[in-house]
Amino acid sequence: LHGPGTAGYIAPDTRGPFYDYQVDMWAFLLLAATVCLRVEFIVDCQLEEAIEALALEKKICPTAGHEDKVDAVLRSFEEHGKLEEGCEGIYELLRTSAPWVDAALRWTPDEAKEEMEVFRGDHGLVIDVSAIQERRKSVLPRRPP
Repeated sequence: LHGPGTAGYIAPDTRGPFYDYQVDMWAFLLLAATVCLRVEFIVDCQLEEAIEALALEKKICPTAGHEDKVDAVLRSFEEHGKLEEGCEGIYELLRTSAPWVDAALRWTPDEAKEEMEVFRGDHGLVIDVSAIQERRKSVLPRRPP
């Protein structure tokens, strides 16, 4: 193991002794991009392995070149037709809306939430919370009186 976490999910900023929640945002970006792929990501960790091969956690500091390498990996999955149908938009958002490598520029949790909400609104992806709550009520076992 080269740093804290699972290989492939190890953020570049874990090289030194000081890092924070931004390492979790790296993992969020990677996981979110992974679920857009046509591979069984629990078993076939193609994206994680491709990112791990860049060995970014071994670099002293992030550079634009490292960002370009991550983008090239993400693009390769797109170019090889490995995106789930209908995921192109969210994958593009994840690939282009926030730098991945530089922790100082990576999305914060609040920025990620806002980006996802805007994306959902822009694409007409409305979640009817009341319907979800009704379904949950209907599947809960009732206690005997």
